Amino acid sequence: MKQSNRPYIIGITGGIASGKTLVTRILKDLGGKVLNADEITHALYKHGGPGEAMIAEHFGAEYVNEDGVDRKKLGAKVFSDSAELSKLNQLIHPMILNELLKQIEEDDGLVFFEAAVLVESILIDEMDEVWLVICELDERVRRLKLRDDIDDDKIEQILQAQMTDDVKRNFANFVIDNSGTPENTQAQVENLFNSLMIQMKYR
Repeated sequence: MKQSNRPYIIGITGGIASGKTLVTRILKDLGGKVLNADEITHALYKHGGPGEAMIAEHFGAEYVNEDGVDRKKLGAKVFSDSAELSKLNQLIHPMILNELLKQIEEDDGLVFFEAAVLVESILIDEMDEVWLVICELDERVRRLKLRDDIDDDKIEQILQAQMTDDVKRNFANFVIDNSGTPENTQAQVENLFNSLMIQMKYR
């Protein structure tokens, strides 16, 4: 349930390598406050963090090292088993949501929240709007190979674990197509942002 007297929150979501980082970078350049689910998770997973204890308890001490949660090892486990991925999401998403709300101040007015897994989780319940970033699948695969140096089997495993863009469209207020040039994406984001600024004046 959305908290009263808190800023307007827009969720930025999309599949892996769709261009969420580009979109949020543009929003930051435009003066928007951006929070990131992955950065929050990193903090939760650090040594001594609440996420570290949760992972050790529910998945085993072998998924924790001297720095905290071994994200690579945990990722290999959950992306190969949908039941384990669902279990992880059910455990970590309430923690992410709690931290998100702690980081939001009433006088922020407007906050953008980037999360790959948004519409699939309880996180969406706190969103006032959802902006979906999409990109042609072939281009996403190309970017993944360049960015993460992973093989086709691993990419397919990750893609299969994620909700498709067609399903996510049902939850989105606006869609940003990042299949073209960065300049084209920037123009889309700027148009949305400027329209939003006008709307916020009358909120």
